[in-house]
Amino acid sequence: MLELSVLMILRGDPILGDLLSDLPEDCLKFHDARMAEPFYMVDRQSKNMDGQPPRRWSPHLSHKWTSTRAMTLASATAMVCAVLFTASSGIMPANASSDMEAIRAIIDNVDTANVMSTVEDLEDFGSRSFVLESSRQSALYIYERFAEIGLETEIQEFTVGDAISSNVIATIPTSSGSEGLFLFGAHYDSENYLADDLTDTELLPAPGADDDASGIAAIIEMARVLVDVDLHNTVKFVAFGAEEYGYDHSGGCAGSAYFVEQEVANGETYEGSAILDMIGYRVGIDNIVTIITKEDSNLMAETTKEMIRWLDLGLKINLVKAPNIVFSDHSSFWEADFPSMLVTEEVSEYTLVPINPYYHTSLDTIDTLSEEQIGVTAQALVSSIIWLSAEDGGGASIILGIVIITVATIAVTMFFAMQRRRKK
Repeated sequence: MLELSVLMILRGDPILGDLLSDLPEDCLKFHDARMAEPFYMVDRQSKNMDGQPPRRWSPHLSHKWTSTRAMTLASATAMVCAVLFTASSGIMPANASSDMEAIRAIIDNVDTANVMSTVEDLEDFGSRSFVLESSRQSALYIYERFAEIGLETEIQEFTVGDAISSNVIATIPTSSGSEGLFLFGAHYDSENYLADDLTDTELLPAPGADDDASGIAAIIEMARVLVDVDLHNTVKFVAFGAEEYGYDHSGGCAGSAYFVEQEVANGETYEGSAILDMIGYRVGIDNIVTIITKEDSNLMAETTKEMIRWLDLGLKINLVKAPNIVFSDHSSFWEADFPSMLVTEEVSEYTLVPINPYYHTSLDTIDTLSEEQIGVTAQALVSSIIWLSAEDGGGASIILGIVIITVATIAVTMFFAMQRRRKK
């Protein structure tokens, strides 16, 4: 039985293994005849579908019994574990609880005053279109901010149309020699959608506070918080140039495309990446983050979702699979088959475009942003990378929980479908 095999793995997991030991006393211990490992079943006083108490496992029972009841019992076991893993009541293994306290202490260092100061500094450059000198000055400013934190930082130049733009790359190396590689990115250029030529681009304001000074400010603050944390993966922070199309449409994720091309050429492989693009605008009082992925299961996205819940960050998350959404730098990673997710604010239900009415205009200014929403979004991502970079590999526990839920759901569905066919 697949469910039993999954549970065998579960019991050996350093994070989830404690779940089984925390089950209530009214659960009865159960042994598969082929295995020595114990499993926990439902209360022995519960009734089966015939109104009779469920029977214990016996290798001498008929094949019909084992094929049906074993599926029921195995599915129940998997479902119990899945429910305990995902229950909104916040039930966690004991060691995970202490881990959460440690992570909470770290993310509490996220300083939203720093974040908003960075947004204001970038806004003061005026339009940061990649064809303008102000864009190059912005890149130097970001370089200095990463360098003063103490990160190994470099500028990667590339050509876009007739202009030269650059990416700013800062790295926190692994503390253990692990080869795992993650990335947080955002773009620093901005544009006004009314600009049709170079003169318009120079004259029309494009403060780009939300798009995307908010993302840049967040990754700089995240790097500051994480620089002294013992991480067992390498983490890169990249400020991309030329994400916007520009008046002549020569841009359009040009910086991230060049960066990814160089990474592929150098043999780099990413386990996860997050592109922060417009994370500061909100309507009402709710903090909202939307995470868009290409695939059904994304390690970084699922971990972020769980950390938001476990840490009770006061952040509503919309997790969406939308491989057709390619309007930001995450698409360059998708093109190279690197797992990546777009992290943004509340979006339209139908177009999945951010609902901020001010972006790409002169009104995209700091006074339209929610300092709180940017802060808790940064906290969620910091906690995610800490968990994924734990020495015992916390990310595997998240994925295993998802596997258990999926297997349990399939097994239970199959069982009840079989019961309905018998009644007919």
